[in-house]
Amino acid sequence: MSQTIVWVALASFGVLAIAVGGGLWLDHRLGTRPAFTVLFVLVSFPITLLSTIRIVFWTMRPAVPARPGSPDKRAEDDRRNLNET
Repeated sequence: MSQTIVWVALASFGVLAIAVGGGLWLDHRLGTRPAFTVLFVLVSFPITLLSTIRIVFWTMRPAVPARPGSPDKRAEDDRRNLNET
């Protein structure tokens, strides 16, 4: 669980830092002080939300058991890898 929190925090900080940094740089280059920074920060919120959802599903995936009756893909991959060696 703590690993998930760390990944979400790093992804959120990274997206926001890129948005603010890119917006400030572009505003400085074009002379439009708050326009691109505000735009990039607003666009970063849905990106952060989507990345948070993907990270949570990614970190929780190993904890979700396979449905009864469905083949376990991980076990199948392990058997295939053993047969190749």
